[in-house]
Amino acid sequence: MLTRHQIFSVPATVPENKRQSVLALKVRKAFPFKEPDFAAFWSDTEASVYAWEKATVQEALNDAGLNYRAQVVPETFVRPQGKDGLRLVPMLDGFEGQFWKNGFPQVSRWWPAQPSAYEWANFARVCGMAPDAAEAAAESTSLEFLEKPWTEGELSFNDLSAVLQSRKVMAIAATAIACPFLMLGTEIAITSIAEGSVRQNIASLSQANQAIRRDRAAAYDNLDAIEEFIQVDAYPPQINVLARAMAIFAEAGSLRILSWSFDRGNLEIIARGGGQQIDPTTFITAFERDELFENVGGTLVGPERDLQLRLAVTTRQAANAAKVETAAKTESAAK
Repeated sequence: MLTRHQIFSVPATVPENKRQSVLALKVRKAFPFKEPDFAAFWSDTEASVYAWEKATVQEALNDAGLNYRAQVVPETFVRPQGKDGLRLVPMLDGFEGQFWKNGFPQVSRWWPAQPSAYEWANFARVCGMAPDAAEAAAESTSLEFLEKPWTEGELSFNDLSAVLQSRKVMAIAATAIACPFLMLGTEIAITSIAEGSVRQNIASLSQANQAIRRDRAAAYDNLDAIEEFIQVDAYPPQINVLARAMAIFAEAGSLRILSWSFDRGNLEIIARGGGQQIDPTTFITAFERDELFENVGGTLVGPERDLQLRLAVTTRQAANAAKVETAAKTESAAK
């Protein structure tokens, strides 16, 4: 059974209660599993994901006599969390190379036996580590199992030791494939959570009907378009941006706008004055003072010496935060 690891990100504008659903769509699209299951650790809008074939794991659980409801957890999540940098960890079956940054597992690579110096150096190179740092982390470090996953503080392990004694459960640990830039792999450890006397037999994976497959395919096709729409929606309406720009031009020098180009927060404006000489610094300063604009640059172009401004439009969230900060400063000054 193959377990794969990959980093995913979702747009910052997606509400927190919707991020897991968006991630599930991305996992289904990215991995070649018929019905993937996965566990993820979030850091803001990024998720470090370990995924596997759900039916294969369930079959292994049934063979091991664990055919009641169980929680499947990547073994990395039940070993102590890593510090920044590389480390090599002996697992139930094989070795996992890990690269951590700010308490977040960025890259994972599995070997059936301890990697050679050449294999480890290649892994370190992919992670962007210097040779001396790689050499210092090449020695494997044995880590004990935690009582509960460090990713899920509320999850308890009632029967971890019993599960680990079963070689059949250990046998479902993943055999990974190495990919140069997308590091795949690590094993999974299985832990069962008893829920009273309820024992539920989990049916085998049934063939999804045609309508469900069609709807799922449509969801994949629309995912990119939805994310593009979310990105566009993050910025104020262009009519509001245009009105603000015209007001600044009228106040700073009575310029009229000749052209307007807006793309995902990047704005280019060309404006012409009424015959007077234009000083780009005046308008750069005026736009920079407005909380709606940032990173303003300007120059004079063409035979008419028109003013060309290139600037960034702040998102709704950033603009609102700037207004709150300005209001707080004004209130403090008044006191």
